[in-house]
Amino acid sequence: MYGVEAETGYRQAPGEGILNMAVLVRYENVLEPMAQQWDSWIDYQKGKINRGLKELGQDATIFNSEVNISSTTVACVIDYLDF
Repeated sequence: MYGVEAETGYRQAPGEGILNMAVLVRYENVLEPMAQQWDSWIDYQKGKINRGLKELGQDATIFNSEVNISSTTVACVIDYLDF
């Protein structure tokens, strides 16, 4: 019961985390006045994004097998980051 579902959730969670960090960085860059932007915080969030992408890239072959919530989440993340 937990095999496929656990693996799917395991890969979905980093994708959601990356997307959350990317949206927060975008909000900081767009909504905050330049004088109130916190550069070290932005860099820290970008580091989380990069570490998450690296983690997902370690075993990217799992996304070749089928379309599921995990592969859809990662596709959305990559599209958002590319935008």
